[in-house]
Amino acid sequence: MTVSLVCPQCGRARTADPALHGLCPACLLAAVASSDDDDRECPYEVLAPIEEDALGVTYLAQWKRAPVPVFAALKVVRAADGPAILSRFHQWQPALARLHHPGAAKVIDAGLTMDGSVYIASQYVAGSPLFEMLSRQSFGRGDRVEIARQLTEAVGAAHVAGVVHLQLDASKVKVSTAGGLHASIVSFGLGAIAEGRVGGPDIDRLALEHLIRRLDL
Repeated sequence: MTVSLVCPQCGRARTADPALHGLCPACLLAAVASSDDDDRECPYEVLAPIEEDALGVTYLAQWKRAPVPVFAALKVVRAADGPAILSRFHQWQPALARLHHPGAAKVIDAGLTMDGSVYIASQYVAGSPLFEMLSRQSFGRGDRVEIARQLTEAVGAAHVAGVVHLQLDASKVKVSTAGGLHASIVSFGLGAIAEGRVGGPDIDRLALEHLIRRLDL
């Protein structure tokens, strides 16, 4: 009989690798990042660029001290007010630490690179953007209902933890079919920390309603 292992923090599927200490890679990275007091060196190794926007460049990065490969989405912010960003990160850190959900990828760390640039690290989620995936594969109504359910639960869990997204749109939703249909919202906390955006849960709810309408349920 095959035993399905899940992360006790967020509910994501995990492997039996003892180096992960019973967690999925994303939660292991979040746990270690929150307890890492060495701020003299950026603890991430940049592997490849993922995307570029007005805020900066996001890279696929690997945590240098991990006993197994553990990845993060590392945004290096352009022309940033470093002290303000780091201050906002510390303000949001307690709420972000309460957020554990398989469909909610959050900011886990912020700091300075060796050249003084500000970086913001988030849990990395593999997958394709929502509507890119829907255009490539045929998803029935049941699959689209399941995507809507997962997104709704992720937003609800974030709001219970005290975290708002403030930037939720289709580009922030990743979908994977590896091991079953799974939809994740990325970058929880990034808008508030990187840009100082303010707002309440209603902003996320309206954005979620718009996304779900586009799923043509």
